Amino acid sequence: MKYLGSMNFFCYISIKSNIFNLEDRHTRESMLTEDVARKKTEYQKYLELYKLMRSRFEEHYVKSGRGGRKLDDVRDKYQKACRKLHLTHNEYVLLLCQAAEYERDYRTVLLPGLLDYQQAVQEAFVVSWQTFLKEVAQYMSLCSEKFREAQSRVEGSLEAVKPQQEYRDFTERHKTNPPSPVPFTFDDSLVEDTSGKLLPSQLTVDNLTIEWLRAKLVELENNVKEVQERQANHSSAVELANNKNSHSNRGITPDGSLKSNSFKRTPDGSLDNYRQRKEVEELRCQERELQRQVDVIKSALNELGCEELPSGCDLSLDASFADHSTNTGSPNSDQQQVDDTAIANGQLRLEIHKVFKDSNIIK
Repeated sequence: MKYLGSMNFFCYISIKSNIFNLEDRHTRESMLTEDVARKKTEYQKYLELYKLMRSRFEEHYVKSGRGGRKLDDVRDKYQKACRKLHLTHNEYVLLLCQAAEYERDYRTVLLPGLLDYQQAVQEAFVVSWQTFLKEVAQYMSLCSEKFREAQSRVEGSLEAVKPQQEYRDFTERHKTNPPSPVPFTFDDSLVEDTSGKLLPSQLTVDNLTIEWLRAKLVELENNVKEVQERQANHSSAVELANNKNSHSNRGITPDGSLKSNSFKRTPDGSLDNYRQRKEVEELRCQERELQRQVDVIKSALNELGCEELPSGCDLSLDASFADHSTNTGSPNSDQQQVDDTAIANGQLRLEIHKVFKDSNIIK
């Protein structure tokens, strides 16, 4: 009876664990959906801040005559708003990639995996009872014809039990349609007023975001390695369990005692083995989420190649502002006036040269 109690308890714990895993998977999908919505709201907020700082920069540029401390202060705020917008854009793109990968794996791998594991638990429970009853039947009294007939019926009934088919009809009757796909797509309206510097579903690589992208890439690659190591450990455990199961028997030992873990066996191996395989599949899903983000960042960096980093902040109103990126300091007014004069003189020489060339004075 202690053995039967252990089997019942194991089955109960497995079912509770599966229910918890199902709730956990659904909760994570809901959290990712909320994270995407939250990041989109954050994107919209920083986009409005960017527009406001841009308009203030243009306004002070006209009023201050291309110089002055007030303009420097406004320009710094504009650059910071621009940098925050670009970083939020990249975070939004990567989050959409992660959410899309998880949503697909949730429907095609994780949910079916939980169902398969639940069915494996039930089949193992049937196998355990079948094995136990067969072993009990071997010790029944066969002294009389009546007992021999009963023994024959018992053995026939036990042989008729097919663990793989016991829950197939039940599953078919009670199964539901898989959840509909949840689209995670970039809202193109977010980049309509960004002067073409931000593109839908594409990372922006410029002097405002390059360091963040490189740091994010290192972080993601480390996470991928960690998940791969965990996969290798679980795969080794699965292989070890397979080898162990191939050399072990189940049931009652010759002295009449029960073997440990005899109620965890299935035709394809132990439930422990099946659980390990399920965890390997879950780790593969995690790896795909991370690897997808790694690939997106690497692709964006490779497209840039050895070219000079583009300026993320549009300061085209004044060419001297192009040298400013994420620096929080401001140049002094004297240096700004020198730069302005040099640029103006250079533009004047270009115009004179163009006029002379058009009139064929200079060949």
